[in-house]
Amino acid sequence: MLEGGFDLERALRGMGLTVEWLAEYLERAPATVQSWVDGFHPVPGDLQAVVDEIQATADDLADKMVQDARAAFARQAVQTGRPSMGGVYRMIETDAELWKAHPEFHPYPASFYRAIAQRANAALAEQGYGASSPARVN
Repeated sequence: MLEGGFDLERALRGMGLTVEWLAEYLERAPATVQSWVDGFHPVPGDLQAVVDEIQATADDLADKMVQDARAAFARQAVQTGRPSMGGVYRMIETDAELWKAHPEFHPYPASFYRAIAQRANAALAEQGYGASSPARVN
C-alpha cells in the first residue's frame, strides 16, 4: 500500500490490469513493480498520478460506453417502434481483437476493456437497461 492509503494492487485489480502490464507500460521490470505492490521498496512519487490518470481514462471510457449504448437503444426504439431495454457489451478476449474493434483502448489490454465493460453494463442496468432484449453493442 502506498503512502496516504493508496492501494496499488486494488487499483490495478479494479481496472483489470496486472503488475506485468503496469511494468511494461512503465518500462520497468515486473519484479520492481511487484516489490512496490508488496511494500518491499519505495514507490516512485509520481506513480499514484500515473494510476490516477489511467483511472480517469477508465472513467471516461466507461461513460462513453454508457452513452454509446443508450444511443444504440434509442436508435433501435426509433427503428422498431418499441424501446429496447436490453443490450450489453460483449466481453472481448484478446488484445488484438480489442485494438481492432476499439483502437481508442490501445495500449490497454482486453482485461482492462472487460473491467470497463462490466462497469458500463452495471451502470446501464442501474438506469433500467436490462438484458431483456437482444440489442447488443460492441
